[in-house]
Amino acid sequence: MVQREWTSYSRRALEATEYARDEGKIDPFRRVVFRQYWADNLDISQDDVLRAAAVEVGLDADAMLATVNDRRFSERIDEDMEIAAEIGIKGVPSYLMAGNTTHGQAPFEHCARLLIDLGQLPSHPGMREQALL
Repeated sequence: MVQREWTSYSRRALEATEYARDEGKIDPFRRVVFRQYWADNLDISQDDVLRAAAVEVGLDADAMLATVNDRRFSERIDEDMEIAAEIGIKGVPSYLMAGNTTHGQAPFEHCARLLIDLGQLPSHPGMREQALL
């Protein structure tokens, strides 16, 4: 994961993801956008980045960008954001486990400790050892 000194406005990526959902390609699209932001250090609010994600998963990039620019899925995103706020999610990434919410780039150890506290040890032995440190 890269460290950056800027934050991308992800609303456009969220709306593009709704287009991918309707086209039956939400999972591969989300994986690509996640990689673009967290591994490739790209700004997922930019048309060229979203276009590349669409092309990579076989979506019609022009149609997708048209829906984003028209804000066609804005209401869906607003509804999801309202639900997220109601359950305590304030940003992405967020992790909600048994009523406990963690925001931001939480270290692995923090998430693992939370799982352990909830009685859910990580199944991979190396992860379990690291979490117990």
